[in-house]
Amino acid sequence: MAEHKPPERDLEEIMRQISRVNDPAYLPTVSMNDLYEQVYPGRPPVIDGLLYAGTYLFVGAPKVGKSFLMAQLAYHVSMGLSLWGYEVRQGTVLYLALEDDHRRLQERLYRMFG
Repeated sequence: MAEHKPPERDLEEIMRQISRVNDPAYLPTVSMNDLYEQVYPGRPPVIDGLLYAGTYLFVGAPKVGKSFLMAQLAYHVSMGLSLWGYEVRQGTVLYLALEDDHRRLQERLYRMFG
């Protein structure tokens, strides 16, 4: 026979869970069983067949065009414009130009897009 709690107990349990989750030291965990049983939907690519959501390191020798490529990708994603024949899903872009000042970045973007 299933155990039934009075509504006050349910409310107390909910309040305890809310308090626990709001604690800055709270670390959410998932059991292995829950992980196996849960169906997680896939995320659509940002650029079909080319770029998927996630974190990437894009590295290479100096002056080979890394910044130009990243600016081009950022522009196409922010505008939702196809890139090299690939469909692009429009999205918000945060472009961190850590080695450029505003003037240099403006010049680069103007050379790329007018």
